Amino acid sequence: MLSDSDVIIGIVVLLIVQFLLSGGLVSFLIISKKQEDKLFPRDKLRNSIPRFMHRRRLDLALSIVFLESIVLFMFPVLYMRLIVGRGLAVSSLLSTDILWTFLLTVFSISVVSIVAFGLSSRRPNSFAFWSSFLLMPFYFFFKPLTAATVKFVSIVFPDLTREVSSSFFLFSELEEAGNGFIEENGSRLMHSIVEFGDKKVREVMVPRIDVFALDVSTSCEEARIRISQVGHSRIPVYEGSIDNIAGVLYAKDLLKIEPEEFENTSIEKFLREAHFVPESKKIDDLLREFQHEKKHIAIVVDEYGGTSGIVTLEDILEEIVGEIRDEYDQEKPLIRRLSPEEYLVEGRINLDELSEETGISFSSEDVDTLGGYIYDILQKVPEEGEEIEYEGILFKIRKLQGQRITEVIIRIPSKEKK
Repeated sequence: MLSDSDVIIGIVVLLIVQFLLSGGLVSFLIISKKQEDKLFPRDKLRNSIPRFMHRRRLDLALSIVFLESIVLFMFPVLYMRLIVGRGLAVSSLLSTDILWTFLLTVFSISVVSIVAFGLSSRRPNSFAFWSSFLLMPFYFFFKPLTAATVKFVSIVFPDLTREVSSSFFLFSELEEAGNGFIEENGSRLMHSIVEFGDKKVREVMVPRIDVFALDVSTSCEEARIRISQVGHSRIPVYEGSIDNIAGVLYAKDLLKIEPEEFENTSIEKFLREAHFVPESKKIDDLLREFQHEKKHIAIVVDEYGGTSGIVTLEDILEEIVGEIRDEYDQEKPLIRRLSPEEYLVEGRINLDELSEETGISFSSEDVDTLGGYIYDILQKVPEEGEEIEYEGILFKIRKLQGQRITEVIIRIPSKEKK
């Protein structure tokens, strides 16, 4: 039978373990890949274990969850033993004993966890280093269980583990890159990060009709003039039709040509291999591809192999940090407020962005843009000046470009606004 001193020692040990588990998890999540190389250099043998654990953070997190479960079970057992003495004899005080056990368990774990979170945030390298040695044996012990858990979840929810793994560790990378930007814009950024893993390429791409592309037979001189007008640095090049992309032209490659050769030299000899992706690809997967293959642009293809549009690294990053503009961007805003109830909106605006700006839910499973939304309502090509009322909201077609809806005035009655 355990003595009171043995029970107290057991509680102290559990508190230390809980402290290291909580602090270790936070510290491993805070440290980015770039910081890992700085804090745990490869040339020191003692850093091999922290580096190993840092690279396997998802499995490590699951191992900590399993350990936490054991700790949570042991705390009330020891506290009850300390309070009751010899066993759980049924008495009039039993309910009081259980209440005290519950309160002591919650209080102990809460205090230790909060202290661990605070200290590990201040000194993540120390916590990560020392806790890695404690967690290493448990990582391997629970490895079969964590692998089975991930496998089971992957079967039931095919994309969930990948999305968790992506969004779970993306914040530390963004925090370092943002240099204080996250603290100032944390709420919006975190909201964008949560939604980031769900978005598909077709939701962020530049649609086919807006793509600036050149024919493969274009001379370097003509290409130089046209590129200077639009200010793009990477241009898709097609042969015969935009559905037949031959490659991508980098504007900087034209600088290698002697001025006298501009007129008679075709851009074909300067083409680089194009990167093709399907519309349905998740943008977090594409971001990894861009990073791994050092690409900045991809051609988006539909189910028939035709060109749907293009997507750039900038398009993807804008989904997290908001619109990025440089000195070449001449675009007017996608939405402008004309009055408390009226908005002038570009037809190509994404429905999610429109909903966020107006406070009204414009949701559709079949389309992504306002133009598509109106087409879905009308089931025909509208005319300029035509007005459509739908669910209490008035849409007025202000401008068409061919069959494309380019500008819409939206009037939202005050009583409808959220």
